[in-house]
Amino acid sequence: MPPAMRMPAAVFKGMLEDDYSRISDYYIYTMFPFGRIVKDSKGILENPMYSIEKMTGLPYIKAAQEVKKLGKSDDSSPVIPATLFS
Repeated sequence: MPPAMRMPAAVFKGMLEDDYSRISDYYIYTMFPFGRIVKDSKGILENPMYSIEKMTGLPYIKAAQEVKKLGKSDDSSPVIPATLFS
């Protein structure tokens, strides 16, 4: 769905719940060209640890969490968990 079609529903939900944080945090960025790139760049400046994950799309932080969880479990789980890329 294009971003312009998502905005009325987000505004309506914001009015009902009196919470406009989702609109200001996400929807406003998607309304402008290259808005997601600006939002991701802002996030990288605030937390540089996520720069590789944002630029490559490889979920290495989540992968490390899944491997740690896999090491703690005693059952025979698959080597790469199915939830890693979801």
